[in-house]
Amino acid sequence: MANAVATDVLVIGAVSNWGAYGTCAMLARLLDNPDLVHDPETEYRMLDANVRAGAADGMSALPSMSVDGISVQVNQGLVRQLREMVAIGLTTVDRPF
Repeated sequence: MANAVATDVLVIGAVSNWGAYGTCAMLARLLDNPDLVHDPETEYRMLDANVRAGAADGMSALPSMSVDGISVQVNQGLVRQLREMVAIGLTTVDRPF
């Protein structure tokens, strides 16, 4: 049986963490605060803390430095890209043309 939950805004993500990170990036842009998107080092520390606490990856069901089977390096890269996109979006460029 399918679950049904009323919602005002639906965020779809192939990886739930990534959907949340995208939401944070949009809030960072709307609030003019790029620091709302965490950095790659924080991503590493969060995954490390989860592994140390015994949390399991959603794909392998084992404690590992990955999210849904995707390596910590790829997750760090996504966070890095989101931070860069927000920073670029907040940059004002005065052009002579």
